[in-house]
Amino acid sequence: MPRPTMAEVGDLLQKVDTPRDKAIICLVMDTGFRLSEVASIKPEDVDWQTRTVKVWGKGVKQRVGKFGDTTAAYFREHLDSYSPNGNIWGLSAAGIGTMLKRLQSRTGITCNAHSFRRAWAIETIRNGTNLIDVQALGGWESFEMVRRYVREVTSEDAVQRYRPLTSARLSTTAS
Repeated sequence: MPRPTMAEVGDLLQKVDTPRDKAIICLVMDTGFRLSEVASIKPEDVDWQTRTVKVWGKGVKQRVGKFGDTTAAYFREHLDSYSPNGNIWGLSAAGIGTMLKRLQSRTGITCNAHSFRRAWAIETIRNGTNLIDVQALGGWESFEMVRRYVREVTSEDAVQRYRPLTSARLSTTAS
């Protein structure tokens, strides 16, 4: 299934016009939130101290996602010029979807909300996050969804994260 690569996400951010749209793209890449979850975020759902956001997901279950420095910067820039009355974006889920469709038309890069969710899951696994944590962070009831994304991770990805066991253990006994 198509999804944006990390390089393509960088290209998208350069082609997006507003801090709001940049914040939305960064937030979905940092958290893997679903479109409806992103659209429902209110100011009180954001904890700036811990850089977390609470959302209500499928099955009316609350979960938390963590965002990074880049997302925080765009988020703050957006909120400096927009006073939320409802959700923090001033857009519905359909409005966010339309923004992403327009961006895809302009750039040719796959960028619907679910493609970002796929990209988040695969990159999170590639970064070495425990699969149980990926399941919890993604809000999946079934481990089967995580298994689908695991297939995208290659042995080259694993080698990047792997640390040979003898290097760590024998170096302390060799001296």
